[in-house]
Amino acid sequence: MAAPLKIIRRLDAVTTDYAVFERDQVLTEQQLNSITEYLDDQSRLTRTQLLGIGIVGGLWPNLTKEALTLGRGVGVTSDGDLLAWPQDTAYARWVEYDESAPAYEPFYAGEQRLPLIELLEAGDPREGKPLADLANRLPGLVAIAFMESYENDPDLCTGGACDNKGRTARNTRRLLLAGREMAEKIRLTTGVMTGAELARRLPRLRAARPDLGTGSDAKVDVTSAERFAVRYRTAADMTLKALREAVGVLTRLLTERGVASLPDTSAWGGLLARRIEALPGLIGGVQYLHAHAKDLVGLWNELRAALFADDSVLAPAPGAFPKHLMLGALADPNSDRTGCYPSPWLNGSNADRQRVATLMRQFGLLLDGFVLPTVQRPKITPSRQESAPLTARAIPVYYRADAALRAVWGGSRALPGDDDAVTGYHWQPEPGQVNAADPFLDDLGGHDFFRIEGHLGMKADAAEKAIEKLIRQRNLPIAVMSALTHNDRRLLLPPLKFKQSSLHSLHYLWRQDVAGHVKDNIAYSDMLVKRFDADKAWVPATTGKPSPTETVTAAKEQLVKADEQLSGAGKPLAARKFKEFQSVAKDWSAPLSAAVVTTAKARTAIGDIVRTDVASPVDVLSASKTHIWVDWLGDILKQREERHKEKLLLTNLLNEHPGMAHAGGTAPGGTFVLVYNDAGVVIGDLMLPYWIDDNDESDFEEPELTLPDIKLRLPSDLLPIKVIKPLKLDLDDFKKAEITPNLQILTDYSAFYKESLSSVLANRKLVDANPDLSGGKSTTKDAYLQTLLDRTARQQRELQTMKEIAIDDKQPQIVRDKAAAEAKQIELTLADTVGETVQYFAVDAAETVRFEADKSAVYETVGQAITMVSSQDASGKLQENLRVTSEAANKLKVGSSAMVVNQVMFNAGMKPR
Repeated sequence: MAAPLKIIRRLDAVTTDYAVFERDQVLTEQQLNSITEYLDDQSRLTRTQLLGIGIVGGLWPNLTKEALTLGRGVGVTSDGDLLAWPQDTAYARWVEYDESAPAYEPFYAGEQRLPLIELLEAGDPREGKPLADLANRLPGLVAIAFMESYENDPDLCTGGACDNKGRTARNTRRLLLAGREMAEKIRLTTGVMTGAELARRLPRLRAARPDLGTGSDAKVDVTSAERFAVRYRTAADMTLKALREAVGVLTRLLTERGVASLPDTSAWGGLLARRIEALPGLIGGVQYLHAHAKDLVGLWNELRAALFADDSVLAPAPGAFPKHLMLGALADPNSDRTGCYPSPWLNGSNADRQRVATLMRQFGLLLDGFVLPTVQRPKITPSRQESAPLTARAIPVYYRADAALRAVWGGSRALPGDDDAVTGYHWQPEPGQVNAADPFLDDLGGHDFFRIEGHLGMKADAAEKAIEKLIRQRNLPIAVMSALTHNDRRLLLPPLKFKQSSLHSLHYLWRQDVAGHVKDNIAYSDMLVKRFDADKAWVPATTGKPSPTETVTAAKEQLVKADEQLSGAGKPLAARKFKEFQSVAKDWSAPLSAAVVTTAKARTAIGDIVRTDVASPVDVLSASKTHIWVDWLGDILKQREERHKEKLLLTNLLNEHPGMAHAGGTAPGGTFVLVYNDAGVVIGDLMLPYWIDDNDESDFEEPELTLPDIKLRLPSDLLPIKVIKPLKLDLDDFKKAEITPNLQILTDYSAFYKESLSSVLANRKLVDANPDLSGGKSTTKDAYLQTLLDRTARQQRELQTMKEIAIDDKQPQIVRDKAAAEAKQIELTLADTVGETVQYFAVDAAETVRFEADKSAVYETVGQAITMVSSQDASGKLQENLRVTSEAANKLKVGSSAMVVNQVMFNAGMKPR
């Protein structure tokens, strides 16, 4: 009985010997067959080893209702069989491909032959069933091109004869259909492991991003070095563990497939494990470990992409798909289809395979070369941003100065002998170093990033100064600043940088304005004394009190003293820097306030004999609030300084500038932020892609301002204050011209007025003759007016006391705040009292009250009260009260009401109605 037919696989055992014939040699079948077998094997090896295997092109099945058409195409099995369909071929019939066919091992599951369908071409003599009968099953089937290779022995031996006619080697091309599930079992593509197939089984990795506010609306709270470091430890741990798992998959696949042409990866997992073990407790350098993990992820993804480009097969295994090619599912020909696996030399001269090997060597060198840096010497190195491949950037400081790493860093992009073109911290020379290849001497157009390294572990102030020096030496468009990982701004490292603004210039301008007012009043005092001397006729003689000249001279002395205390060398108003002013500005306004009060009193004391046509320097100084504005603006600037300090706390900086991240440097136009702990030691760094102006402007000096001579601004013929006829003389004339005739007209009250006037004149003469009889206790005999004046004086004293408490640094802040609030309330009350006093004295009181009262004392009391009202609300209320009184006085056709209220308004620096 003949043995069962079996499919012959030629390359399972390659024939390496063949017979060499000699003359008269008797030939055997083995000798003859050895030649054909050797030639056949060499032909097959040429196809599989030098050209490639798989579907070269075409062979696409196209299913219609009545038939299946296979497009023309060609392919090579892994046993070297050439399966070709020269033209499109239609198949409309089918038969069972049963066990009578030669046995092909992949078609069996154990001892059981899997069900297969053979499609018959139009000229096939065998009877077949219409393909339409399988209409419902066809979408679930897959097409298989099969080379049926076997040897047939047609000899039939009998008892009488057994002629041996030899065997016939048959190679029949067939098109089979099989269920898709079965096709998975017979596909046998596991024997062909290309780079692309390997890449499909490797995961794509992503580096975890440290949570510095990512994904949360809550305020970032990075108030300690540990809280800062734990965010990077968490991200590094996630990234390194993902790398370790991916490397494990790669190592297993390479081991299973026995790929010997690629670098060994067996040590990678252990190195990654040691990185993970180094994470707990790490603070300084944790950013570098996370950056190292990012480098590996970037290189891993480059390696995976390079593997995808490598679909070649070097020396494919003969058993991959020895006699068949999978042509694809009928419903979806792109699936379950054998690929094309060319020989490497046909696929870019092995360039893809070489790039894969280079990337793997780089990966191994990065793993082996990582070390946390201990060097403390800042350097700046031109590099590229992270959008560029890792090997196109500068080598970071956390890799050893390894010549082997530098040699492969540029990868396939580097030209032979260009190792010195690879920059990095360890190869970056110091500025001005002789005989060194300094990349900063070349054009920087190809560099869009600057690595800044070597500062870890340094004191933040020293590191910042060193980096700023390098920036200036290298002429780079980047800024540098420092931020504290704490919530206590007292731990900020001094000296803190000072920012100059237009408000500082305004503060300086106001200081100069105050100084100018003082100097103007000193010069004006001399001019006023000269005018008194020139108009002696109207200057009344004084008894027991200073003359106008003495009053003005005393005020000038107080002004000179204030000028020396405020505008002398090293004094507050002479300072041209805000920092310098702050250092000498304690209680700076006290001598000025004393001088202002003295000047105002002097102005009030001479009120009877002077008239103000325009605002004089005395009026300007008395009414000016510039010295108050200097303090207010100073408080605003101090508050801004405190807010600037708050911004230097890392938590606040992160909230104000979201998106800060560690990059190992910064881009042109960006800001490099040193991060330091509460000991002042740098533990990391961050970057912003835009500029934060952090230049120190504490040495900025305002220009010297020279006040023009007062004579140029106030010529002698335009002296604002002029000597006038005293009010007392005007009142006497007014009495004779107006009051006496009117009293005579009022006959019903003539006796009363005569008696009153006689009494008043008698008392006045007595007082003039004996000025000390009153003891200085009463300004008027009118009890109501005296009560108002006493109340005004008392409220002035209370206001002065509260103001002194409010500016007393020895008092607790809460007491000073309460005193300031009470002072504002007293000012409002004083404004009402002054208004009521003037209303009564000028309008409501009888003419005799105004006549007999010591008007100078009344004006002085009211004038002093007016000068003490400084708040906006109180000043507004006072001006409104005086305006109402002025309108009421002007409506009276007789009496001295209008004159009295106008004099009060002159003294208050207000324009009379």
